[in-house]
Amino acid sequence: KMAVAKLCLYLTTWIISVKAINVNIDVTSTAPLKHFWKECVGSGHALLGTRRDWQEHLLNASRDLGFKRVRFHGVLDDDMSIIVDRSVDDGFGGRRTNYFNVDTVYDHMLELGVRPLVELSFMPRALQDCKPGTCQYAFNDPPGAYKGYIMPPNNFNDWHDLVLDFVQHLVDRYGIDEVKDWYFEVWNELWGMPFPQDYMALFNASAVAIKSVDERLMVGGPATMQVRNISGFIAECKNRSLPFDFVSTHLYPTDPNCVQASTKSQADCFADQLEGVYDIVSQTGKPTLITEYNDGLGSYDDKRPNHRDKAFAAAFVLHNLPRLTNLTAMSWWTFSDIFEEGGLDSTPFANKYGLQTVHGVAKPAYRAFELLNGAGSFVAKSDANDVVTVMATTTDAHDGTGLRLYMSNFQRPDMESINDASVTVQIKGLSTSPGTAQLYQLDDDHVNAFDTWSQMGSPLYPTKAQLQQMHLASQLVMQNVTVTRSDDVSSLTVNLKAYSGAVVIF
Repeated sequence: KMAVAKLCLYLTTWIISVKAINVNIDVTSTAPLKHFWKECVGSGHALLGTRRDWQEHLLNASRDLGFKRVRFHGVLDDDMSIIVDRSVDDGFGGRRTNYFNVDTVYDHMLELGVRPLVELSFMPRALQDCKPGTCQYAFNDPPGAYKGYIMPPNNFNDWHDLVLDFVQHLVDRYGIDEVKDWYFEVWNELWGMPFPQDYMALFNASAVAIKSVDERLMVGGPATMQVRNISGFIAECKNRSLPFDFVSTHLYPTDPNCVQASTKSQADCFADQLEGVYDIVSQTGKPTLITEYNDGLGSYDDKRPNHRDKAFAAAFVLHNLPRLTNLTAMSWWTFSDIFEEGGLDSTPFANKYGLQTVHGVAKPAYRAFELLNGAGSFVAKSDANDVVTVMATTTDAHDGTGLRLYMSNFQRPDMESINDASVTVQIKGLSTSPGTAQLYQLDDDHVNAFDTWSQMGSPLYPTKAQLQQMHLASQLVMQNVTVTRSDDVSSLTVNLKAYSGAVVIF
């Protein structure tokens, strides 16, 4: 009796706390949908691309998630051995440059059908003679080879010549028909390059060098943090008569943009800020690339110390991407926890940026992108665009063929807490309606390898058997959801926990 009483109390509490939501979808009213989220994904730095585990993780991400490009820092870093002989001053041909490591990384990527989004960084020490104690590094000169040297060159002509030689090598090796579809992004977040003086000098040298190889090659910037300097960059290019083929920037929901007096009450501030960038850039007719983002750089609060390792990140993805369909590309930072800013952390789950752990275990956000990889090329009209979001995609513009429902129950965590939701979706216009559909849930009860690892005692160096358990816990689990039909309307109901997602496939 006591057990029954407790169960009844639990069910009563759950029913009271669950919010009932009704959603209407019309698959006869659609618009084209670009898969902009698949255009690029991030990684730490270039030399990681020579590692076998990094290459295996990229294979996973390209095969399962459909990512088309990878962007990483440091392709011109000293750890890539680009300039191998400082004593020879005969331009940047001959003995002074060495692209073996670059070719190793790019060759493997292209074999997988993945192009680079080339971030031109960082500064080779051969181009800047800083004195000991005065050199500036992106990562404060940590132990190990990867440092990220971020001072302007002694002479911007030397940078121009290096970029010219580098890009010419890429065209010679891969052909202009391939490389003309690459993006060349100048630098990263103005590190060590104040805007506009040093940065625009760097951009000028880069753009002139790239366009001198072939006018069809695409160059852009300013790759700023926190969507800064967008109008300024466009104005500087116009005033200096400099070409640019795209505009890029970065934003994370933990950035200060959304805690200002004017934005702290905006539920969708993250998406609103990026739409604001698009509004500015679209006036130039150029594409907008968000070359870094994820669900937050730090921990939001004590309640979410591992938000990137759990369903929170998946819900963030499914909530925000439907709001950003005007963008040309977004690049999640990063596809793997094989990452060396400040050193490689071997902890299996350490709230790092990757969609996969250091051992290649998929996190919930990985599964969200995996399900998004099968989205249709049309998006149907939906009235669910609040805390509960439902994006309906189809492969046909009129009859709902290939229908998928991408559902999320999410709100920025510094606002009021949200409840679990019981979501009833009514779909108008399906040409045929099955009795059941496939349901995949992304919550703490599914695709949750983090809890499996925690229940093992959080081993720092898991055994093969433990890794197999984590891989198993990360897998998508298909359930059936009942679909009813009355006249021209098909209906189903899905329960969504707070900060979770779900995908229904017809």
